[in-house]
Amino acid sequence: MLNKLFLIITCLIFSINCSNISKNESTKGYFSDYFVFISSDEGDPLIIPVDINWHQDKPKSISAEFKAWYGTNKPWPIIYDIKKRQLEEKFPVDWTNVKPINKIQWSSNGETIEIDFSNIGKVKLFIKKPDISSTIQNKPDDNIIITSTAVKTKIETANGLRHGWLIHENVRKLSETIKNDSSPSAFSRFHWIPLVYKDNLYLFIKDGKGKQNAIHWYQFMDIVKFKQTNEFNFTETSLNHDLNSKRNDVPTSWKIDIPLWKLTLTLNSNDGHTGYGSINKKGEKALYRQALMTGKTNGNFSVHGMLELILSD
Repeated sequence: MLNKLFLIITCLIFSINCSNISKNESTKGYFSDYFVFISSDEGDPLIIPVDINWHQDKPKSISAEFKAWYGTNKPWPIIYDIKKRQLEEKFPVDWTNVKPINKIQWSSNGETIEIDFSNIGKVKLFIKKPDISSTIQNKPDDNIIITSTAVKTKIETANGLRHGWLIHENVRKLSETIKNDSSPSAFSRFHWIPLVYKDNLYLFIKDGKGKQNAIHWYQFMDIVKFKQTNEFNFTETSLNHDLNSKRNDVPTSWKIDIPLWKLTLTLNSNDGHTGYGSINKKGEKALYRQALMTGKTNGNFSVHGMLELILSD
């Protein structure tokens, strides 16, 4: 849907359809805001991802893409839409300045996002201002800035309030041109796994280039802080066949061992929601999956969260 570098910069936003990638496209920039709510209660986990991204496709217009999922241990319904938006003044650098769609609305101050999942009902996500101590900023490229924050918050559903963690991933690509990069894609085999364990939030990232990172957010008094490491072992412990993509290498269980934190996780995923993209030379379709992730720690404590998986080699 976007070109190859767009995939590289949206390294935490994996549900992109890659069937129309062009190495020679150019743009005024690509901006993305990705929110993922994970409830704290392990007995009945609820995952609500919301993805808003946009780029300037013409001098006076932008293309905006909107996605939201309702994540449980059943198949995940998705809201998906792409809209052309005319620029009234200038290119929006803040997601609240992008005109929303009927099923995904937000307040002008960015404190709430309301999603209408039709048969399930409406949910309202409350977005708190993050502590500076919870903010992580990375620059994988000179023209790209990725900022990650995490807060304790709540979501309002038809069945009442649910409390949990919210990750906000903010991606800003500022360059007007896109370099032709022939190196292996980070998205050839990409995992993004946020998990809640003992009411702490963990995020594990593993890409197709061998890069990886683990982040642990925790609340100390009333302040959210974090620590991170790239030293951990990440193993896919079972691979299954996916009929629609014709792939035999789709992981459904994992083991993650972080010696520094004295933590070992054994994890499994369900089907959730799966999308498909372009076909490779082997006749396999690219696969994009969001799903509930559950498992146990080495202390036999329960852990739950979300799998985002891209297979595009």
